[in-house]
Amino acid sequence: MRRLDVSPEPKVMLQAAIKEAATEAGYTYSLENGEFWFEKK
Repeated sequence: MRRLDVSPEPKVMLQAAIKEAATEAGYTYSLENGEFWFEKK
């Protein structure tokens, strides 16, 4: 399964999925102090 390529941990899978989706949509992504930040490239 694709999600297991990243990690079996749900938090890690979620962060990887969000990062991939942001990149596909043309945004940069960061997680700072428990908050997601997106910026248009």
